[in-house]
Amino acid sequence: MKLINPKSTVNNLFIFFKQSNPKEGFTMKNLQGRIITAVLAIFLASLAFMGCSQEQMGNIAGPENATGKAQNTTILQKKPTSSTQTTQSMFPLFGSGVAKYVAKKDNYRGASVDLVPTQSVLSFDGGALTPPQDLYGQDVTVTFQADYDSINQEIVFTFGPHGSQFSPAAEIKLDWSELNTDAPILYYIDESGNYIQQQPAQVDYQGKNMIIFVDHFSRYALARS
Repeated sequence: MKLINPKSTVNNLFIFFKQSNPKEGFTMKNLQGRIITAVLAIFLASLAFMGCSQEQMGNIAGPENATGKAQNTTILQKKPTSSTQTTQSMFPLFGSGVAKYVAKKDNYRGASVDLVPTQSVLSFDGGALTPPQDLYGQDVTVTFQADYDSINQEIVFTFGPHGSQFSPAAEIKLDWSELNTDAPILYYIDESGNYIQQQPAQVDYQGKNMIIFVDHFSRYALARS
């Protein structure tokens, strides 16, 4: 391997610059000054490049934020919102409507109560409602509520006023799209809190809702199978 003679290299550079600039009084001192200037420029450029590289690497590795933890670590550890969290956050749901009393007919007009933003809806025809005795003869506010039980993973539906009866039966559509199941089990909850399994009148598995008909207000639950 042939070694480079630094002195020879400097002399060659001196001859090159002198021939390239014949009109300029070029000396060895000029050459040394230019070499020093060039070396300093290369050195400073190298420092700047190394600084930018470290900054970019720091962004990739995750510079510490105010909590003292790397930013990218926080992003990696951040968990997506689960369907259960979403379900719990939207409940309870509440809807209400007014059933007008018609004095001439001595009965009540039909009404419909939507439980937004779900597809759940309660409806009954005119003349079907018989409210509790203490409310009879005045307009009645009909209520529809849904609560999520995270322990049993079920949606509990409550209707009011308690004691209301229907003839013909009221129609209720129950939405289970927030229950994270394809085929929930329908329960009737009696006065003692016992769960009695029921069969719905209609089931829309694609739309994730079912229809039941009730002749009085009670509590019902849709639970994961």
